[in-house]
Amino acid sequence: MLDVLSPLGNAQKFGRFGAECAAGPGVCLSETRLTSLVQVAGWGDFEERVMPGLKSLGFGDAGDFRKCRVSRDIQLFRISPDRILLASLSPVRLPGTLQSSGSLAMLDVGHARSSIVIEGSSAEEVMARLAPVDFREAAMPTGDFVQTGIHHVGVLIHRTSATRFEILTPVTWARSLWDFICLNAAPFGYDVKGAT
Repeated sequence: MLDVLSPLGNAQKFGRFGAECAAGPGVCLSETRLTSLVQVAGWGDFEERVMPGLKSLGFGDAGDFRKCRVSRDIQLFRISPDRILLASLSPVRLPGTLQSSGSLAMLDVGHARSSIVIEGSSAEEVMARLAPVDFREAAMPTGDFVQTGIHHVGVLIHRTSATRFEILTPVTWARSLWDFICLNAAPFGYDVKGAT
């Protein structure tokens, strides 16, 4: 199998950058390699058609537009009334009921998205500089996601813990968003670590 190259290329320089803080850097930036990211789309009877396949993967429903569902190591994001994203760090074997057919269309979009991670004690503050969303934990608890824009680029932001956010971004914009994120993280100090 061919190695997947990071869209960040040499823009991702490892080390410590930005403000020097006595407590250390406020955030750590990294990239998570997506092994599997599949979009399943349908039409008017989407939920009826998609549920048998989702049940075989361990999901009880097709999700809502705010809370990520998790089964085994698979994450489910309901991104529109007739569309879901299934993300995993390991290859996902989709059941036949989720394969493309007359009523469902499946598309591997893993090659088209990059996942940038922001984590640390200042993660909420950095995120607030990036997108017009209330990132306080009371407003966006762990497990929630939003679809919004950062620097005029459509992204999906998923809060995976109290101090960690994953940003799914189109690979064509990953480098410019990375630079924009670094610029906004600089006042807090930040570390850059390798892909996970």
